[in-house]
Amino acid sequence: MKLQEIREQLIQDLENNIWNWNDVINNTNPGNYGLEYWNITVSEKDFFVDIPRKTFKFKNVDFFVKLLLGGSNEDDGFIQDYNKLASGVGNFDFVDNNQKVEIKEINIEIDPDIF
Repeated sequence: MKLQEIREQLIQDLENNIWNWNDVINNTNPGNYGLEYWNITVSEKDFFVDIPRKTFKFKNVDFFVKLLLGGSNEDDGFIQDYNKLASGVGNFDFVDNNQKVEIKEINIEIDPDIF
């Protein structure tokens, strides 16, 4: 695989796999009870890959979600926008006979405060 293919696949996984962001959502303050909508935007210029070490790092990732706070449904709670810039590091592995890459671990740094 070429570097550009690896970068594109990792960025796509970072943007589209909400499980990568699960800890971020679970650790927001004052807490949340649901996720109504989410969008993650990664700029290629802020995404770096080290192929021999199978690691990557990123910065200035725009993380936007609509959280349902204060209850388990809209009648009991309210929707709150949460929009922060994130940075982080992670590692990946090659899968499917080295035709694809997959994020294995990720550590995201982000301000957890909603307000």
